[in-house]
Amino acid sequence: MDARTAVAAENGAQIVVPPFDAGDRGRIATLIDPVGAAFSLWRPQGFPGWPVPSPYEAGALPHHAVLACEDPERAEHFYAVTVGAPLARAAFRKASIATPPRWEPVVAVADPEGVAARACAHGGEFIPDAEGPARLRSPEGLTFRVQAAHGAEAVEAAQAAQGARSAQSDQAAGAARGTQAALATRTSSAARTSPVFLETDRLRLRPFTAADAPHLLALDNDPEVMRYINGGRPVGADDIRERSLPRLLHDHPCTGTRGFWAAEEKATGTFLGWFELRPLADHDPAVVELGYRLNRASWGRGYATEGARALIRKGFTDLGAERVTANTMAVNAASRRVMEKAGLTFLRAYTDEWPDAIEGSEHGEVEYVLTREEWGNRRPA
Repeated sequence: MDARTAVAAENGAQIVVPPFDAGDRGRIATLIDPVGAAFSLWRPQGFPGWPVPSPYEAGALPHHAVLACEDPERAEHFYAVTVGAPLARAAFRKASIATPPRWEPVVAVADPEGVAARACAHGGEFIPDAEGPARLRSPEGLTFRVQAAHGAEAVEAAQAAQGARSAQSDQAAGAARGTQAALATRTSSAARTSPVFLETDRLRLRPFTAADAPHLLALDNDPEVMRYINGGRPVGADDIRERSLPRLLHDHPCTGTRGFWAAEEKATGTFLGWFELRPLADHDPAVVELGYRLNRASWGRGYATEGARALIRKGFTDLGAERVTANTMAVNAASRRVMEKAGLTFLRAYTDEWPDAIEGSEHGEVEYVLTREEWGNRRPA
């Protein structure tokens, strides 16, 4: 496994967690492949593999895994070189929209519509995909894909599904039928029941959960995303778990809500990054800090400005903010443009102490601000 990790790195992968012994689980390494998807290499210890259950024990059968990305040919070649042979039970396809690449399991089911209805009835979300298997997203943010089973596989899955359905109560079946009707009108029950903090025309901002750790690990290990944060240095899984997540999950008493929110593309549910509107004092909402960190796939599409404007409006109208402040490196022209488009104006340039100097830090920092009064005066009458 160590040799395969070295081969992966030689072929463009970034090592996030170097190979380490995980006790009786074997040896594991976590990497990001050349197209940006996170994956792990694992050498199990005394583990023969997961048994595939009888089709009569469950209503679905594992089918394959899919990686949708901008360059599927490059991804397929990379994995074949890394493991020494083409991956079995894996599919590589062109992403239908500009979304962060990630591996997702695909499950074959006899009744995709019924599965979608039951998932939504329990707080999940069904996301159709015209060019591939539909995605199901749990309330915690975990995703997998479903496709219709065919042939003998369909017979086995249908038999298992029938057994599962026979155990359902009339009440659960009614809920599923109601949700199925909602799907027919393209209205997801998850959109109504999930804890969404704020929506715009194209974005959905929701509270973070621990299940977002893989998203954050990929986001914070893109050197371009982190160029003006830490110089693009790698971030480990322990940093995400022990430092980043506690900060993102913190509730502020003065606003009764979080200071950071996960940003998703509303049309697809795809994770884009995060936005911040955080009180500088835990018990005083008067001054809040605006921030944003989005993945490269979402750059240049106006998402940062759209989310920033919506959060500013929320802060002034609902959260008791009197002043919004935002800071960045003086050389970060893209971030400064977003601040200006969101309505903030330049206040000052200053220097700060950096634990580790990065390229451009010698030019200092800048602060932009917007007050409630200024914001109110600029709003259309």
